[in-house]
Amino acid sequence: SDIQLHMFEDPTISEPKERAEFENLIKELNLETKLLLHANVPNNEMANYFSLIGDSGGFLCSTSKVEGAPYSLLEAMSCKCPVLTTDSDGVRSSIIHNHTGKYYTLGNIDEAVKEAKELIMDSQLREHIRTNALEHVKVNFNPDLYCANFITMMKSIGVYNSK
Repeated sequence: SDIQLHMFEDPTISEPKERAEFENLIKELNLETKLLLHANVPNNEMANYFSLIGDSGGFLCSTSKVEGAPYSLLEAMSCKCPVLTTDSDGVRSSIIHNHTGKYYTLGNIDEAVKEAKELIMDSQLREHIRTNALEHVKVNFNPDLYCANFITMMKSIGVYNSK
């Protein structure tokens, strides 16, 4: 197929042996012409990638074992790029399965492939997820809400006194 894969990475954090294994796997899977590696892309450029991926029928696949604040997922969602992710701690605030994104069980490749195919093939579900994800970000992760929550936190610990 004409699929194009984009992988965003920091190549400096891998061990030379792991890197060699990774490069061998790319060759073994015949992905040399399909996989584009992007090293340390500046944050201000990611919206362009996420928009391109979302508009082209693609999605962000997050393979994290543990996720704190899911900033990359929220950024993708704000660009209408659907998200397929593992069900880890921080992700639950942003992903509602089949409503704002999709989950798969960590390590379950068959399940990940099934969910990925559904995101690609079911255009109605895909649009439902894209629209709901963007709205979810606007309502639940907007700067005004963050500011109000921060002020509430500061007041609760006695640091902020509004007069």
